[in-house]
Amino acid sequence: MKKFFTIITLLTMFLVVGCVDLDEVWNEIDFLKKQNAEQANELEERKAKISEYEAWLEGLKQLTNDANSEIGSIKGLVDALSNKVSVVSYRELTDKSGYELTMSDGSKIILKNGKDGADGKDGKDGADGKDGKDGVVPDISVKLHDDGLLYWTINGEFLLDADGNMIPAQGKDGKEGKDGKDGADGIPGADGKDGKDGADGASGPDGVDGKNGITPILRVNRSLLWEMSLDGGKTWQLVRDSKNHLVNAQGPRGSQGPAGQPGAAGEQGPVGPKGDKGETGNDGDPQLSITETDYAFIIYYKGVTYIIYKEKIGPADPPINPLSLVTKYNVNTSGDGFVTDSVYCTGSGYFNFDNAVATFTNITIDSTAYHLPSEAEWLSIVPKAISSSEHYVEFINDATNTYNNVEETVTVQGKSITMTSDYRTGIITYALRYKGTNMQSAWKYEYVSAGGETHVKITSRNMKDLAAMTVDDIKQSDFWQYNNANDVIRYFPAGGFSTDGGTTADQRYIGGFFWSSTPSSEPETASCMTYITQYMDGSEQRSKSHANNVRLFYNN
Repeated sequence: MKKFFTIITLLTMFLVVGCVDLDEVWNEIDFLKKQNAEQANELEERKAKISEYEAWLEGLKQLTNDANSEIGSIKGLVDALSNKVSVVSYRELTDKSGYELTMSDGSKIILKNGKDGADGKDGKDGADGKDGKDGVVPDISVKLHDDGLLYWTINGEFLLDADGNMIPAQGKDGKEGKDGKDGADGIPGADGKDGKDGADGASGPDGVDGKNGITPILRVNRSLLWEMSLDGGKTWQLVRDSKNHLVNAQGPRGSQGPAGQPGAAGEQGPVGPKGDKGETGNDGDPQLSITETDYAFIIYYKGVTYIIYKEKIGPADPPINPLSLVTKYNVNTSGDGFVTDSVYCTGSGYFNFDNAVATFTNITIDSTAYHLPSEAEWLSIVPKAISSSEHYVEFINDATNTYNNVEETVTVQGKSITMTSDYRTGIITYALRYKGTNMQSAWKYEYVSAGGETHVKITSRNMKDLAAMTVDDIKQSDFWQYNNANDVIRYFPAGGFSTDGGTTADQRYIGGFFWSSTPSSEPETASCMTYITQYMDGSEQRSKSHANNVRLFYNN
């Protein structure tokens, strides 16, 4: 407006005075026009920069939302496993970008596929500078640590707080409270009558509550660095990976290329050929798959496999787990009951073969019927050795052998079953057994050296209809960390064997020897389930005169 009045003033002076130099007037007008055009261009550039900045801010906001959405999805899966929440149903999102899970507690979990890469930009005229890098969304996930718990990771490395500590994604179990002291014994009754039971001891103090898992919240600060809050947004700290490196939200912006000199305006020429299309961006990695079976949903998300079971399995399903037919404790020294500790190497009874068969072939203890297992029944728990020097179950760190489709014939609840199994040996042996039957199950065999509590721990989990799982999946530690509510576990203490009727024991604290009811072809030997520090064998032949421990099976 000021320039307009300047022009009017000059024209008025020309008309009134009549002695103004016209060239000077027109030069001034041209200058003002040029200045006005430059300022208009400058205004448009500022508007463009503001628009670019607003788009950039919106992009950072989207980056933050995406990161926190991923954290929420992963935390939902971890909580579902930790709290044993089941999946009721799932559906694909309307835009085909992922799935929505509906959980048994009413919560919902949204899992998104990886996004496709954007198309490359068309080439520009002139020698433009390099484009700035796109915003960087940190790759948030979880990973199992040596303590058996899941911790948050960023770009594959454990996420650390301001004190350098890893951030747990799941809560730790609280410590159990101490047992209360036993009540005092009752006063002996007169004339042989039993005294009254003593009063119950006082309850022990409550255990310490476990520490809850933490759900971090992310944002981008003014320096374009990722920050996180571990207290719901009250306080913030810079995000650091396990190498103590800060995590940038955006790469450095490239310098702008020099502007070309404007050429003289000429007549409009014909339309030129279309420029070459820029390179297409890389496709995003979906990192998401859901497999539904009769019993569970197997969810693969961002490099971690989650097995979340359905709402409720009917009373007849899953089928019997053979390990559940084994009693939890050894028979006691008198042979009329059980010991009360599952791993103590002392306290169990020792019986030679003939006594074991005579006493335990069929026995009722506290109204429950049991029996001494046959060799084929022990083989349903522990496979037969390949040879005297090679075994399917070994506890040697360098014995990483692979056995696939091993044919086995065993007895479960009086029925003979032929199946195939896969084994992976090592310091721990893993197996996928009962393949081809409705009792397909995962097995883990561990030798635990612990002095007077040395034992073998066997864990088994029904895997019916989980055909997608392999023995190599079973080897992963996170497989056993979760979905373990229905696992069957039995402990076999290293009580050794006795050659003097149980007064002393050989190989106590080293190995365990448990009779079967099956004699061998040699008159002086019979089959027993055996283990020592190197291996485990479901049908080793031992002298009938040796006194071994007895572990009973439940009757059908």
